[in-house]
Amino acid sequence: MTPDDLPQISRLRHTLHRWSDSDRGAHAAIRRAEPGDLATPALWKLFATCDLDPPSDDAARPWALTAWALATLGEADSRASLGQAMHAAGISELRLVRLLRADPAQLPDALRAVVRQLLAKGLNADAVQLLRLVQTDPASDAGERARMVVARDYYRAERAAR
Repeated sequence: MTPDDLPQISRLRHTLHRWSDSDRGAHAAIRRAEPGDLATPALWKLFATCDLDPPSDDAARPWALTAWALATLGEADSRASLGQAMHAAGISELRLVRLLRADPAQLPDALRAVVRQLLAKGLNADAVQLLRLVQTDPASDAGERARMVVARDYYRAERAAR
């Protein structure tokens, strides 16, 4: 993730929010798509609207996964970190570990389970943290840091709840 990604994620979130009223069909198509599925025309419409031009399918998948999560979660409060939100939603430590250990092929399914549980509790999470989690290789330093932050926040929230 680069500093250039921050304005893009803001545009992505803003556009999806606007579409929830003005272009419900496109918003719903992204929400109904398989997480990370690039064969969704509405996703490419979103990318074009947000001036997001991933150079390859591999670069587009994390953005597609993030767009799916943002469209699915909607406009619930997103100030909480991903780890805090997961703890508040009652997501088990096992599901946390599955998400953090997921390789790129497993990540869509692991994230879908977490997003559905957050949605059921009316919770959301920091979109930048979410993008960092899905954009980084778990074996890289950046990937390890992104996952460490989620775990740290989850366990801090657990400790604070006692």
